[in-house]
Amino acid sequence: MILIPKHIFRKRVEVKEVVPVPFGKAKVRRAGSDVTVVTWGNTLELAHEAADELSGECSVEVIDLRSFVPCDYETITESLEKTGRLVVIQEDNRTCGFGQSLIAEVVSDPDRFGLLFSSPQLVSRPDVHIGYNPIWEYAALPGVEEVLSAIRTAME
Repeated sequence: MILIPKHIFRKRVEVKEVVPVPFGKAKVRRAGSDVTVVTWGNTLELAHEAADELSGECSVEVIDLRSFVPCDYETITESLEKTGRLVVIQEDNRTCGFGQSLIAEVVSDPDRFGLLFSSPQLVSRPDVHIGYNPIWEYAALPGVEEVLSAIRTAME
């Protein structure tokens, strides 16, 4: 199964080359040294917006997970070795979403847990259904303000 954010279908972009994405290999989309942001899909845009806005405050590393199973914990761990802070952004429900599972995996491994300077932060939509209307979609989904708040909390 491949998940493609539907708003991407509305964008016009020039495609010069199509490179296959290897399963289980995340990609560091933006290098940083203060906080690791792990995300995928639509929320990648939120991560970049927040990183741009915080450029004077802190250095944000953005990791595009690209696949859940297998999950690239090696790339996440390498980033945490640099930053010591973790923020996970997802559009899924807060309860039982993959972001919650990812944080559980990080904190349950003593070696990874020892890398953390602060508690991991999860940016997610509340446990509500998303209405079929852009107004209701954006009301339920996380926004840049929630991402900024989570990053600032992780930096405390």
